[in-house]
Amino acid sequence: MSKYVPGEIWIGGKIAAILVPDLCTAISQQAVALEWDDCAFAPATAEDLLEAAGPSKRGIRLLRLCKSEARWGRFARLERFLEKHRVAYTRFSAGQQDYDHEKVEFRPNTGRGQMVSDSQGEPIVAASRVRAVKSLLARTVKSARSGFVETAIGLVQAARKSLPKRLPGDMPPLEPFDIVAGFHYPQLVCAPEEAPF
Repeated sequence: MSKYVPGEIWIGGKIAAILVPDLCTAISQQAVALEWDDCAFAPATAEDLLEAAGPSKRGIRLLRLCKSEARWGRFARLERFLEKHRVAYTRFSAGQQDYDHEKVEFRPNTGRGQMVSDSQGEPIVAASRVRAVKSLLARTVKSARSGFVETAIGLVQAARKSLPKRLPGDMPPLEPFDIVAGFHYPQLVCAPEEAPF
């Protein structure tokens, strides 16, 4: 059984002008709005999209779309379209009693990353994922206090190497939303399944 929860998506980066009609269709099909509980946004032109884009919390111009009752808080068709055409986005889905908040990010050069987050979109990491690092650091302190400096250095290096694998990867921030004629996308560095999350 599907759950319908609030979802928001921010679209950024350079969009090829040739994609505008299909992007407008993808947005319209999702019945998303520019503001919570507002009328559905049905853009038809590049001007409609550019007018709708506004500053994010960080002051960067992004196209923000939302829906109070999105299936699982997601925008499946729109997200597929954006990923297929290598358009960067960040999506946040609100959680409910037995369903966690979720943050999904896609960047053309790094792929797609998905993580459980708090209500502000900050990643949440399970304690079990970092316990091994805690253990390594405890052994480091014990080795250093016992005078085994080389062993302690080795343990610190092991902990440092292990930690990034246990934490969500860093995604570059979204670039300002813009529509560009004749834009060509850079080559994809890694496939979405290889993203660092």
